[in-house]
Amino acid sequence: MLMAAGTLRQALRPGAAPNWSEPFTSTAYLFGLGAPLAFAVAVGSAPDALGRMLGTADGTTQPAANLLAVGCVLLVSGAALVLWHLRPVVVGWMRRWLGAPEFPGWQSLYAGAWQGYRSSGRTLRVAAAVLEGDGGVLWMLVGALLAVLLVEL
Repeated sequence: MLMAAGTLRQALRPGAAPNWSEPFTSTAYLFGLGAPLAFAVAVGSAPDALGRMLGTADGTTQPAANLLAVGCVLLVSGAALVLWHLRPVVVGWMRRWLGAPEFPGWQSLYAGAWQGYRSSGRTLRVAAAVLEGDGGVLWMLVGALLAVLLVEL
């Protein structure tokens, strides 16, 4: 839900365009698009090789599975390229769809999700401060856990 809310925010409130005259900007843009695609194709076409590199290969994958993975990567990449090519149409359609009167609650839905996220963050920070403050509560919990473990053994 948070990813969808962030995507909607980025789609409806685009920032300033990058300075394309800088060589680093265009290189980073192309690398940001190409690196995940190249990694997906490499992993999809040779999962055994990746497993051997990571030290976890068990040799149970079959060549047909590799072909299926390559097909899935090509299908998803093709769909992404089509959406990228048609992005003005898609963005215009999304803006019209999200701006329609029957969806007036999108902003309040996003605001509610953001408030819930912030509230949970504050709660976790307070709990961390209590547990790690002077160490008394945390060490008391560790001692209680050790006592329970010793009694159970």
